[in-house]
Amino acid sequence: MTDRSPGATADVWSSGVLDRTPERIARSDAPGSTGGGDREVQRVVRSLARVIACGYLAFLITSIPEIGPASAIVAAWYTPVALILAFGPGLALLPAGLWRRGRYIALCCRLAVVGYFLASALWLVAWNGAVLDAERATWLVSFSGLPGVAAALAIPSRRAAGVVVAGTMMAAVITYFGRTDVEVGYLVLETVFASAFASVFLATALTVLRTGRLLDATRIDAYRAAAATAAAKARDIQRRRFDALVHDHVLATLLEASAGSSGPELAEQARSALSRLDDLAAGRAPMAPDQTAAEVITALRAGIAASGEDAGVLRDRVTEPAAVFPVDVVLAVVDATGEAVRNVVRHAGTSAACVVLADIAADRIAVTVADDGVGFHPERVDPARVGIEVSLRQRVESVGGTAAIRSSPGSGTVVEVSWSRR
Repeated sequence: MTDRSPGATADVWSSGVLDRTPERIARSDAPGSTGGGDREVQRVVRSLARVIACGYLAFLITSIPEIGPASAIVAAWYTPVALILAFGPGLALLPAGLWRRGRYIALCCRLAVVGYFLASALWLVAWNGAVLDAERATWLVSFSGLPGVAAALAIPSRRAAGVVVAGTMMAAVITYFGRTDVEVGYLVLETVFASAFASVFLATALTVLRTGRLLDATRIDAYRAAAATAAAKARDIQRRRFDALVHDHVLATLLEASAGSSGPELAEQARSALSRLDDLAAGRAPMAPDQTAAEVITALRAGIAASGEDAGVLRDRVTEPAAVFPVDVVLAVVDATGEAVRNVVRHAGTSAACVVLADIAADRIAVTVADDGVGFHPERVDPARVGIEVSLRQRVESVGGTAAIRSSPGSGTVVEVSWSRR
């Protein structure tokens, strides 16, 4: 026989899920936030920064044969200063791109643009009037479009395109003054060709960046939709729990009182119903986040006892005493079991006997409530009836479990409630 204990179980009415509104999730994962994960556009920018840095390194290596001859037509101080200005910020993109935050990438890109144009302007100051042989170019000409590609990581695309055109134009001017075989028409032709060539890489970089931004926007929308769905589901669960509370405790107490019952048992039942309503209003969650197998059995005993004196006999089998289960699952199983036992008390007949079998394994809770009462036709029960639909089926299904009812007139009723860890 079960041990009598006041107050069956306590419901958890506030899970915190509703606090995770779409706006909060969107803000936590929105561009520029610190609460979300690493954004796709950040990954793209870091990857492009490393690629551009490798481009600067490659052009530096291939420019070495041109550095010596080009130094002969400028002042001695120019070459080391120009190399630092033109290549330093671009090479710095490599460590900046390897750093997860990548906060210095934009700074390095802007410095790469400024450094290239400053090095080009200083060439006109340092030029000594000498010229190079035909077919030989100054080393600044070889990567005139690369600063524009780097600029795409830090400034709007139109300005980056302007940097490409201005850089190639500056390189053409230097070539015009620094070589013997260049005519005025070369300035236009070289600028157009070099700009078109560099624009291919600029367009590629801009496309990759746009893809990253689209992925970010898609992810934010997905989080917002998931949050809205979760919030709606949480509200639905809360509503079902409220319906079940009203049916299982408030209405049951009122029905007992209207039938003329009195005494300490009814008073205790009323106090338990009021306590549950207080918990709902205050958002209290008396039970721990996880429940052990022993606590599940204790809760089942309390739930059966709360349904009435000698309401049912509990027989349990625990194969894994150390197993723990989520509190929502335990609450759903215990409350559904209590509702099944209360149905036996109300509808099975005064002479009906009830037994509750609880089988708890490492990843499964199964409870069977069986009686030898009058029975009924489950298929003829109105689906809108709260007792079976809300307090049994929907309550268990809301946590991923199942509830099944087998009965027929004169053959008693069997209610099976189960939950398995997936």
